[in-house]
Amino acid sequence: VSLRPIDQEEYGTRTEVKNVNSLRSLQRAIAHEIERQTAVVESGGKVRQETRHWNENAGATIGMRSKEESEDYRYFQDPDLVPIYVDRQWQEEVRAALPELPAARRARLHTLGVERTMAATIAASGELAGLFDAAVAAGADSRQASIWVSGVVIAYLRSNEVELAETYLEPTHLAELSEMVAGGHVSLAVAKEVLGFTMAGEGTPRSVVEARDLLKITDHHAVDLAVDQTISTNSEAFERLVDGDDKVLGFLVGQVMRKTSGRADPREVSELIQKKASL
Repeated sequence: VSLRPIDQEEYGTRTEVKNVNSLRSLQRAIAHEIERQTAVVESGGKVRQETRHWNENAGATIGMRSKEESEDYRYFQDPDLVPIYVDRQWQEEVRAALPELPAARRARLHTLGVERTMAATIAASGELAGLFDAAVAAGADSRQASIWVSGVVIAYLRSNEVELAETYLEPTHLAELSEMVAGGHVSLAVAKEVLGFTMAGEGTPRSVVEARDLLKITDHHAVDLAVDQTISTNSEAFERLVDGDDKVLGFLVGQVMRKTSGRADPREVSELIQKKASL
């Protein structure tokens, strides 16, 4: 705010008013400052160049700090700079040397079939993105790799408070695990367990599966026996399924998977239970 008497061409010394939080306060602050400066000038005084605080309760401005030169505003004149010519070739060289930016990385991952949320999670970390890319290059299924990296791997790192480099996980491990799932050797549920054991240093996915006896059960008789035992111990739930309550099917399948330590094929288990319920 600065005043200019009617018979004067130039404006007088200005003041700044801060901490004004509404249009009504703005109106009141300007009106007060005009009244205050008018009183100073008419009494023969001199308005100081300063920053003033607006006190809403008092309806008045209060001096905070003086402002004399441009330096008080943290503004400094720069020396004259010589013209700089940015060569097009140099621009292209710099652009080519840049790492893949997150937005481009997200878009690329999405084209590989990675769900958008998972793509965003992986793209946010160059380390995880590098793991994913190397795993896919080694033969891992891109969608499965994205689920494992954005889920199991991150969960393991957080729960154990370690960095990826501190684990024993290699990109080839994800490719090997993906191959075992595709070949029907392990279920997806078991694969997640195996991945955690591999990260902890128990060995490659294949060696972990063999050591812990986690290979998927291919003996149909053994699966059928596990289903019968589950039906026997959960007869009430099975009767509800027989009566048409399909909601309990998932529960029964889960019980069989628990009994077989996740080694049975859940699709085969579901079909067997439904077949027995329809007899």
